[in-house]
Amino acid sequence: MKKTRKHFPLSKTQSQRLGGLVQVLANSKPVDEIIDSLKGLNMVVKENDNLLVTEKGLDETNRLSTLAGLIDNKKKK
Repeated sequence: MKKTRKHFPLSKTQSQRLGGLVQVLANSKPVDEIIDSLKGLNMVVKENDNLLVTEKGLDETNRLSTLAGLIDNKKKK
């Protein structure tokens, strides 16, 4: 019998944050409101007209991806 994993839905704010971070990682520009929010949280910085995800932003991307069930951090035996 296959064990199902529990996934917790993300809030609207978490979904927007994850979407914005993924867009920056994919070299796509999120809407200005999301960019401003991510900058305010020190998750992205602008360098030479490019948006870059900070270490804090990468940690948040991993955390939210795990919560959403997109990645599994457990090591397989």
